[in-house]
Amino acid sequence: MIAGALDKGASAGIPLKLVMLGGAVLLLLAGVVFFDRTRAAQLQAERQLSVAEAQLAAAHDRQQLAQRNRVLIQEAQQLQKQAQITGYTAATWGERQVNMKMLNLSRNQVNPMLLSSARNKYQLLKLEEFDLAVTHAEEGLFDVILDSRQPLLLSFRGSLYFRLSERSL
Repeated sequence: MIAGALDKGASAGIPLKLVMLGGAVLLLLAGVVFFDRTRAAQLQAERQLSVAEAQLAAAHDRQQLAQRNRVLIQEAQQLQKQAQITGYTAATWGERQVNMKMLNLSRNQVNPMLLSSARNKYQLLKLEEFDLAVTHAEEGLFDVILDSRQPLLLSFRGSLYFRLSERSL
């Protein structure tokens, strides 16, 4: 009987060890699966964090742009009010395009032409191109030459704005 109990106990001990080993292997596999899922969740969370940080930076940039635009709009509104007060609105001014290319003018004609285009209370000239040159190398542009027969070359292109109303600047 004792021998039967020892045989029974010995045969029962081996399966218990196998069961414990199998349980340990299953527990280890469960741990590996849990670790793998946790690591995948961590990587996904890190990706989401980087996306959220990029969106935050973009939102911050948009906010700064909106603040600058708000300031620019306020300044533009102030300029419009000031333009209306001083008479610099589009409705009070006309515009003509001026385009003179390589005009040969005597020195005596150049000064009155340039003076006639000067800003005053009735007109503004916005030049896009201006060129004044001598035609002979022995003369200088800023030399005072009495009775010079050599012409100067004048070119200018732009817009001449003139006042439509009688109100002065």
